Amino acid sequence: MPRNKKEERPKHMKDSCIPAFHKLSIEERVRAIRDRGMISQQDYKNLLAGRNVLSLDNAGTMIENVVGVMGLPIGLGLNFLINDKDYVVPMAVARDGGNLLLHGSVASRLMKNLAAGLPCCVTVTHLDGLVLARSAFHSSMHYRSATIFGAPELVEDYDAKLDALRVITEHTMPGRWDELREPHKREVTMTGVIRLDIQAASAKVSDAMPADEEEDYDIPVWAGVLPLTSAFAELRADDRVLPGVEPSAAMRRLQGRKL
Repeated sequence: MPRNKKEERPKHMKDSCIPAFHKLSIEERVRAIRDRGMISQQDYKNLLAGRNVLSLDNAGTMIENVVGVMGLPIGLGLNFLINDKDYVVPMAVARDGGNLLLHGSVASRLMKNLAAGLPCCVTVTHLDGLVLARSAFHSSMHYRSATIFGAPELVEDYDAKLDALRVITEHTMPGRWDELREPHKREVTMTGVIRLDIQAASAKVSDAMPADEEEDYDIPVWAGVLPLTSAFAELRADDRVLPGVEPSAAMRRLQGRKL
């Protein structure tokens, strides 16, 4: 069954979507936005020469670069306040342009409060390893973390919600959406999607070797970093898969993929 066609985006929004932008070097980023016609050739030369530009420290605090510190995980913690009590709820998430899409049940108290415009923030943390110093005090962890603030809005239009569910599905399991049957109308109706317009964000990254006290470097104990990698394992079929049906190429590609 053909799927609802995704709403066409304005040309400038298409051009501004640069896959894996955060993984590019500064020179590659500047070249990418020039090639998309987003800056002039003179601006391109000025940026490469470091003229009339923000320092890297200041640029790193801008929302796009904060979000670009890491790829969004499959799920995250959503912080919100109800009756002066703090709550943190794990939710499936995806990014769509300058918005985050959050997935949950329409019957949940969280969805009802967010739909009413309840202020909230999203927190994301990737643990990348242990920092094994020469003292417990200086031992730490490698991590990438971000806190994102925004204005929540309930996605109510049926086609817009269906498209948001496609975006979330493709973020969590790329290539899966087109393999599955069309969602039933009641399934879409029962599912809540919140669109969070990103208004502010902050990030913190730890990726250094141990910073011990100078006198501790004479202690005969090993020190360094133990990296941590989160990745998908091998596929396991359930016991009701039809005979002869094998995982698609898209699902096989997910095996071993790092998160």
